[in-house]
Amino acid sequence: MALAPQSSKVDVALQEAIQHHQAGRLDEAERLYRRILRGRPSHSATNNALGIALKDQGRLDEAAAVFRRVVAVSPDHAPAHSNLGNILFSQGQLAEAEACYRRALTLRPDMPDALKNLGLVIVDQGRFEESHGWFNRHAELVYGKPDGAVRSGAQVPARWARMSCGKRRASASRPASAVCATTAALAPDEVLMSTPRARSST
Repeated sequence: MALAPQSSKVDVALQEAIQHHQAGRLDEAERLYRRILRGRPSHSATNNALGIALKDQGRLDEAAAVFRRVVAVSPDHAPAHSNLGNILFSQGQLAEAEACYRRALTLRPDMPDALKNLGLVIVDQGRFEESHGWFNRHAELVYGKPDGAVRSGAQVPARWARMSCGKRRASASRPASAVCATTAALAPDEVLMSTPRARSST
């Protein structure tokens, strides 16, 4: 089905903004996203991309507000739910992050990063056994088979524990967990946040 002329114009502008974003020109990307939104304030893909740009600049509260706006206007926008979960996870709001990942997966069960990040946030709450199923679903989706260590009932693999530690920031009010104290943090993948695309709205 052909896009309407106005939609085509927005899509072209969004792709231009995303190119700047992916090249690291975040100020220019943000400017272009906001210019699109002046004419189409409820455009979910652009709002989602703007939230990603704000997150990439470390403006987490602003990013969270944008993602909340997306899911309020487009409650079936799975990437925005997952991206909001990533922000909340990094801020230590684990129950809220878990709810976001679960909502994203209800809408789109085949989101590998949401599956993995839900496992991570469950690990970070100490529910190791419960996390196994989510890591298995992630491994089956990405690699075509369950993770052997998880499938056998062994301890959650160390790489997941390290990722869980790296997923959030310790603070005075919420110190790092015991897992973080004994493992080196790795930066986990973030769903649709490092390489935003217009198709996020589908």
